[in-house]
Amino acid sequence: MPLIDVTTLQAHFEKSKGLFSKLSGKSMAVVHAVDCISFSIQKGETFGLVGESGCGKTTAGRALLRLLPRNVIRGKINFEDRDVYKLSTSELREFRRHAQIIFQNLIGSLNPRMKIGEIIAEPFRIHESTKSSREIQAEVENLLELVSLSKSDKDKYPTELSGGQGRRVGIARALALHPKFIVCDEPTSGLDVSISAEIINLMKNLQRELNLTYLWISHNLRVVSYVSNRIAIMYLGRIVEMGETSEVFKNPIHRYTKALFSAVPTIGGNKGAKKIVLKGEVPSPINIPPGCRFRTRCWDSEPECRRKEPLLLPVGREHLVACHKAL
Repeated sequence: MPLIDVTTLQAHFEKSKGLFSKLSGKSMAVVHAVDCISFSIQKGETFGLVGESGCGKTTAGRALLRLLPRNVIRGKINFEDRDVYKLSTSELREFRRHAQIIFQNLIGSLNPRMKIGEIIAEPFRIHESTKSSREIQAEVENLLELVSLSKSDKDKYPTELSGGQGRRVGIARALALHPKFIVCDEPTSGLDVSISAEIINLMKNLQRELNLTYLWISHNLRVVSYVSNRIAIMYLGRIVEMGETSEVFKNPIHRYTKALFSAVPTIGGNKGAKKIVLKGEVPSPINIPPGCRFRTRCWDSEPECRRKEPLLLPVGREHLVACHKAL
């Protein structure tokens, strides 16, 4: 049984078309942020979610943690075989102990008016821990040590830390309640290469030691190829390719996946490899084109691509692709 099982997840947001529309009573525009995606995450694995900015990967991650309003969500999200969006208040509180997030926006996720020790101790207070103040302080110091920070850092403010240290604080806070599942939303965003490598290795070690399960959201294909067991490629709210990471990297089939992979820089340059430059812009999630969503930028589209949206179907062992020309 998977830890997380997502079935036909949709996240649609209504957006006003302007003052005139409000006054005239016309319907609101609908943003199709996530549009009918399905996947599962096994216990102890890292599932990578990749795509351009605005493709819906962060929205999908937040939906898994029930951080979005219920009225924008359709479909089903099961955590340990229980529907996340049908949990009672007490059940939701327990769920939040087991499912945490590391936010992409480091500056916005750490309260500048709170000391680091207070930030890491906050989950204990929110969940009304029975631990004494002394025990909580001991927990905070243990967590700081776990993420390779000094115990003295608990008396600093976020503005006194480097980017890498701030990321470690975010990880420590996420680990405070001993979760089973963590959404890692661009956890190395804004860091230089050497610090990114330290954070990635730290998170891999923590996963092994604490038996954690990750949803790793990123646009960095090199990082995802290193950390993830399986990967899903998203485009305009849909998953267009999914499978074991090694298989997808070795044999990318969808034209969008091929374009993404061709843009990854390598040491010495991509000698002999043709770089695929996509023309045009990503269509608006308010006005999605009929048929295949990628056809407006695809160099290999056919009339069928305009008529019918392709389904995500298997093309090999646990390798799925949504493309008419893949079958």
